Amino acid sequence: MDILRGKYTTARITARDTDDGCLAQIQGLCDHPAFTNPIVIMPDAHAGKGAVIGFTMRLGTAVVPEVVGVDIGCGVLGARLAAPWDNPAGYDRLIRSSIPMGFDVGDDRLDLALFTPWLDGMNRALRGFAARLGLPFTETTPDHIGALLDEMGERSWYGIGSLGGGNHFIEAGREEGGGDWLFIHSGSRNFGLKVCEKWQQRAAGTAPSGPELREIARAVRRQAEEGLFPREEIPERIRAASAPTVHTAGGVPWLEGEGALGYLREMLVAQVYACLNRRAMLETVLRVSGNRSLETVETVHNYISSDEPMTIRKGAVSAKRGERLLVPLNMAEGVLLCEGAGNEEWNLSAPHGAGRRMSRKKALRTLDSGRLERQMAEAGVYTGNRAAEVLDEAPDAYKPAGDIVALLPATATILGRVRPVHNIKAKEEPFRRRGEPD
Repeated sequence: MDILRGKYTTARITARDTDDGCLAQIQGLCDHPAFTNPIVIMPDAHAGKGAVIGFTMRLGTAVVPEVVGVDIGCGVLGARLAAPWDNPAGYDRLIRSSIPMGFDVGDDRLDLALFTPWLDGMNRALRGFAARLGLPFTETTPDHIGALLDEMGERSWYGIGSLGGGNHFIEAGREEGGGDWLFIHSGSRNFGLKVCEKWQQRAAGTAPSGPELREIARAVRRQAEEGLFPREEIPERIRAASAPTVHTAGGVPWLEGEGALGYLREMLVAQVYACLNRRAMLETVLRVSGNRSLETVETVHNYISSDEPMTIRKGAVSAKRGERLLVPLNMAEGVLLCEGAGNEEWNLSAPHGAGRRMSRKKALRTLDSGRLERQMAEAGVYTGNRAAEVLDEAPDAYKPAGDIVALLPATATILGRVRPVHNIKAKEEPFRRRGEPD
């Protein structure tokens, strides 16, 4: 295990192969004043947009929204199926006609009542974050969530139940020696992107305005009504909460104090949004396929955990002792069913997948569509996608599955493996052809 030492902390690197770009991003984090706790980098590490993928660190008092990333709460929901997945071609047509993919969203406006069962957990988490930052706590309500959805744009109200593009997928597979599983990999869609962008801009010194400023004022007044401070302090506290505070040492601005708590509040909403999104798609797939779920396992990989020890994970998953987790490898080699070992040296974390070995741009330039078609055929995987639509997601674009399998036992026990029989991705031009990032 390699160790990088920086100005403020160190990073333990569990990956077998890290390129210069990845190492440079890790070194930058170690030299950044917002990162002071020990960093552990997962085996699937690779350079990412804004921050290295495979990052884990215990939460301190500073937050960089870009480190969690734009797809807040992204993860994989797995369901063990009651009946075999026996008609991939037929199910493919039904699913594609029922679930929006790529840039598309649905027609049904989100019902805020969906958040009600999650509110207690969200507010417990927020209370813990507030205590960590030494700040007063005010609860999140459905009205806050509705105002946030309005602020993030009309599409946010219609994103639940939509897959997205890129590496997001719906996949059915057969467990070796067991039954069939269904997996859904997706996140918070455009809503999480907007939340990240908003708070990274705040960190860079952009002052709030419009709906956000009104929400700040309402929150401050609620705190005064709850007796947290005298009412005559309201104007000054509104000014303080809405004033941009810029921290730029290390090259990337970060949030502290009220700014950090504001981000964490909205990050929690985005995390729940992502969970609701996956559950809505699971319900749809089960309905159109005439199947049902016997049990579910969910693994989230872009988030900050609120339970102790509070941990930032970017492209990494929780692996506490006895905790069940899913590790997808690639579209031809399936998903590992695992149980966490609770290894403190790994920040109680595990890789979220195999990790890219090349950018999307390089994959499109160098990989062969014919080889991808042969790989999928040899693996016995049905897909309704043309190879050209998913070439940047080909198995060869990812690190060898064997490397991940070999390194996992240090942090998780592999309980089984689900080999894919059906893989669904958005039918769209790959990201780089639309001018989007690698």
